[in-house]
Amino acid sequence: MMRIFLWILFASLLPSWDGLAEEDWQPAVGVDVREVARWPTDQVVLHDGRRLEGLIRQADSRRVELVEVGRKPGRPMYLLVRWIDREEIAQIQRLDTVERHELQRRIFAFRKRTKIAAALRQQIHLTVRSQDDVEHLHYEGPWFTLDSTADEPLTREVVVRVEQMMAGFRTFIRPQHEPPSPPRIVLLNTQQEYLAFQQRAALRIEHAAYFDVQKNEIIAGGELAALSQRLEEIRQHHRQLREKLEQRDEQLQTILTRLTHQLREAGHDEDVIRDLRKAARSEWKRKLREPKEAAIRLAERENEAIVQEKFRVLYHEAFHAYLENYVFDRTRYKVPAWLNEGLAQVFESGLLDAGLLRLDAPDPTRLASLQRELRGPQVLPLVELITAPAEEFLVQHGEQARRSNRLYLYSWGLAFYLIFEGRTLDSEALDRYLKIDSQIHDPVRRFEAMVDMPLDKFEAQWRQAMLQYRS
Repeated sequence: MMRIFLWILFASLLPSWDGLAEEDWQPAVGVDVREVARWPTDQVVLHDGRRLEGLIRQADSRRVELVEVGRKPGRPMYLLVRWIDREEIAQIQRLDTVERHELQRRIFAFRKRTKIAAALRQQIHLTVRSQDDVEHLHYEGPWFTLDSTADEPLTREVVVRVEQMMAGFRTFIRPQHEPPSPPRIVLLNTQQEYLAFQQRAALRIEHAAYFDVQKNEIIAGGELAALSQRLEEIRQHHRQLREKLEQRDEQLQTILTRLTHQLREAGHDEDVIRDLRKAARSEWKRKLREPKEAAIRLAERENEAIVQEKFRVLYHEAFHAYLENYVFDRTRYKVPAWLNEGLAQVFESGLLDAGLLRLDAPDPTRLASLQRELRGPQVLPLVELITAPAEEFLVQHGEQARRSNRLYLYSWGLAFYLIFEGRTLDSEALDRYLKIDSQIHDPVRRFEAMVDMPLDKFEAQWRQAMLQYRS
């Protein structure tokens, strides 16, 4: 029951297509990824023109206490408590009751995300199985199964994170069909196991994970196998910070007890004692507890950035598996390599905040690389990208590897532009582009029909837009 409750808490933060009537859905418009990530907030407009967004926790005639919700594009979310003098405020815009409760719930989930994630990890039901005299952990979930020779903490971490990413995928691209069986993740404990698995499959993959379409399996190893120790170091560091904070709170309680005793002995009125205790708690919170909490949040963000980078390749392959299994049935659709790889790259760099997947900024490294390409003397024509066979995307060696890397980079840029500027995700235009029974067989003409303009005109607009983006 506990696990069900926690999943409901996370799922309740996500927009859902479930229960929509047919007339409520307008796929021609597509998904606005910025709207999916938006939070309802109170807004405080200052006389200097700044607009602060968050939750107004309390207000009096002198000042307003605002829990600012910081959600800068492409950066992890943060909460910051601000005390704003009334004389600085030009205007206050408050949420209605329903939206206020929604914001309070989301802030609660964000603040408790570490505890909730820890509880989710522990509630994952794993069984021990044996194959070829090797024991492994097994997980059966609604969207995938998993078999792992890695240790239990890493296995639980992978399950929780991939489940959350799958939920995020569903907010942007609706499931359209059910596969005969869900995709399987194979998590291998060592690099040697990973290489041996590839050799048995007659493969040579340089990445830390890959999706085998024919077997419907994600095989993960390499760098992920070394993450377990780092995860334990992160949790130990977090526990130490929390323990120090609890020690500070205990010190406060000792001081307040002593102060109360001294004031009562001196004959002070109980109302005066209560006010002094309240003032002392407030100062303690402002000067000592909140800076300590800020240090904890900073450590959490730095740790999450490290783990996020290690998990990116797994998110990438999980997106391939989701698209293949739940969205575009291969008997009716054919997803070209540039789109499949482009979308996977966009989604792998998404941020998870309180269970909500955010796609609100371009990947800074890829953006910088693409802009250098587009300013260079040998720009890859889009006609080469959208007609490139899947084999050319396979990472190889020498000049072939350079070609493959360029195709990946341009496919990321094209997919990002179509998502953000074209609102192509979950649209009728994309559906028509991918359908096998389309009346248009030429890939260039099909693409032009999707974007509703000649390719040369679209390409000029795309290049200009990508060069104007800032990370």
